[in-house]
Amino acid sequence: MLRLPLGEKNGAAGTLVLSYSYAVLARVEQNYRLMTALLLASGLLGWTMIFLLSRHLRKPVYRLRDALRQMEAGDYRIDVPADIKEKELHELLASFRSMAARLGRLEALRTELLAGVTHELKTPVASIRGLVSAVRDEIVTGEEAAEFLDISLAQTRKLEIMVADLLEFNAFASGSVAVRFEPIDLGKLLAEVVYQWGLPEWNAGLDLTTALPDEPALIDGDAGRIQQIVVNLLNNAGQAMGGRGSIKVSLAAHAGRMFEVIVEDGGPGIPQEEQEHIFERYYRGAGKKLSVGGLGLGLTYSRMLAVAMDGGLALLRSSPNGTAFQLLLPERP
Repeated sequence: MLRLPLGEKNGAAGTLVLSYSYAVLARVEQNYRLMTALLLASGLLGWTMIFLLSRHLRKPVYRLRDALRQMEAGDYRIDVPADIKEKELHELLASFRSMAARLGRLEALRTELLAGVTHELKTPVASIRGLVSAVRDEIVTGEEAAEFLDISLAQTRKLEIMVADLLEFNAFASGSVAVRFEPIDLGKLLAEVVYQWGLPEWNAGLDLTTALPDEPALIDGDAGRIQQIVVNLLNNAGQAMGGRGSIKVSLAAHAGRMFEVIVEDGGPGIPQEEQEHIFERYYRGAGKKLSVGGLGLGLTYSRMLAVAMDGGLALLRSSPNGTAFQLLLPERP
């Protein structure tokens, strides 16, 4: 019990009395014990939740660790869980699956490249050896011997082109090949490239047409690199049609102050399942593997050159009625 006197100037006016029973005071102590118990229970529950959550998160992390070890051993057929609810982990595992699939494709391409390069180099070397041996041993003489030597020279030139393609591609990919920028009338350049490409007799079965504007199409670029791109597209078109068919090269203005060069052929088209891979290095479609030599660097290198000139190269469309590639180059400022 607590007593407090209340007074005025003239004397005491009364007394204030505060009284609590013992039971009420004891209940306060019980409340403190209850709060302490609740805090301990909350802490225990929190640690339990953290433990369970960590166990739940550890499982996909362990799967990811095992998948990395599997990839380190050279096996890219990765199976990681896809039913993860946590957004960050789901995105991580999705990216990992995509990376593993791409690495598997690149590894397959590397193996295929090694086999392809070995085959492509072995064939002309064996041919040259046999032809030169025939001439040396006088198995053939006169005009036939001269023809054998001409064939050997052609095979030697093929080897030179293949080695040059590899060296030039690797040099450009490492950034050691410069692209020059100079004023060019793109229409005149295309007309000259198409004319020169159609001169050899092996292109005599192809119907070449152009659709070029009369007014100048001025750009800043590398004429030699643009010729490489267009010649590669023309070669691909001619090979796709077996040397017989129609090819059209057109030039027009494009959105975003760009010029659009389209090389279109009337060939059988690129299979749907191959279209997304044609710009990958060393990739060659099933048809090319059987009928056409090469290392699968042409389109990859051409796109790199186009991008280096602030442009782009893309497959515009492809169907059984033909294929069209689009080369974009920026207008001169």
